[in-house]
Amino acid sequence: MFDFTEFARSIYDKWPPAHERPYLLPALYGGEPTMMYDAMFVLEAPSVPFTEDRWESCYSVEAAIRIHRKVFLVWASQGYCSILFRTFLTTPTDFFERVYVTDVWKDARACEQKVGSSEYKSYWRSKLAIELNSVPTQCVITVGGVAQREVGQLRRAGLIGEGLKIEHIGFPGGRRQGITYESYGKDVAALIEKIQTED
Repeated sequence: MFDFTEFARSIYDKWPPAHERPYLLPALYGGEPTMMYDAMFVLEAPSVPFTEDRWESCYSVEAAIRIHRKVFLVWASQGYCSILFRTFLTTPTDFFERVYVTDVWKDARACEQKVGSSEYKSYWRSKLAIELNSVPTQCVITVGGVAQREVGQLRRAGLIGEGLKIEHIGFPGGRRQGITYESYGKDVAALIEKIQTED
């Protein structure tokens, strides 16, 4: 069984923090230990302002994970995001038992500060590859173009298994021009139906 807490600890212990407030970045959500998740969501990066506004002081990996999950659930229950996650968000207490959540750029520096060194990208890609190969999930859902591209590159490079089922959905909200709640709801419904049919 994948031990997310130890995975997070290895990152917090070895990777330089990207924020002055302890544990705020990288943002690590993961999932509660389980034999099989309904889905693994891969997004591009955490929203730094959204996280900053809701952050609570903490001084341990376990507390950081709890707070990051709390912040994510607030984000996931609003606007377009709620359309995407409501199928899995039956109650806040069981969401992370059913779903595993991660980002490509977990400290958001590739987005916020345009950090693009090969070492930086290689590090976070290697962590994503560990998750994709180790987390037991019925399917992986990439959310947005960056997540789709990065997961696709890992597959083409032979760094994740060919048997892993990967689906895609557009990012929920402002980055997509002309999207409506109705049209995004149809996209999500089609995705869920496809996953259930293939199962």
